[in-house]
Amino acid sequence: MSSGSWGDDAMWRQAVAGDRKAFSALVELLQPRIRRLLYRLQGFRGEVDDQTQEVFLRLMAALPSIRDLTRAGGFVCSIAANVSREESRRRRGVETVIEPADPALEPDRKVQQGETAEQVRRAIRALPETLRETLVLATYEGLSPTQIGEVLKVDAGAIRHRLFRARSQLKAALQSTLFQEVSR
Repeated sequence: MSSGSWGDDAMWRQAVAGDRKAFSALVELLQPRIRRLLYRLQGFRGEVDDQTQEVFLRLMAALPSIRDLTRAGGFVCSIAANVSREESRRRRGVETVIEPADPALEPDRKVQQGETAEQVRRAIRALPETLRETLVLATYEGLSPTQIGEVLKVDAGAIRHRLFRARSQLKAALQSTLFQEVSR
């Protein structure tokens, strides 16, 4: 898993060995992906930059413990999921603001896409945390149930069940929202 968008094995080996330039290159490479992951896990941008920095601080401290470079991407996802959970616990009861769609779209498409994206983000945000994490890691990060199980420390069979439940709840929530809009 360390190849491709997670960086190559040589870069990881150098970072694990204490090479600060290699670690900086990893940060540069992974930062956009970790920011997107944290945003998707939480549904708002609020403190994503601070949380991204926290992920990399924890990764730097944990580098010496990485033994299997093929699981480096999952290891980083694990750290991000933990940071996200901690933020969720901290924010319990605080209302969040859903971010608007990409402002570069044409006006009509922008409105339609923004409304749809907002509905999806709200529906994902409304999922229980365990289902939301599983769905985001599978859908947006492309991790397999086995890889998600390693990240979340849960059996792959349980992950498959969580994915089924998350997708079912998401579908029901979106159908309900669409039905309410058509009824107006």
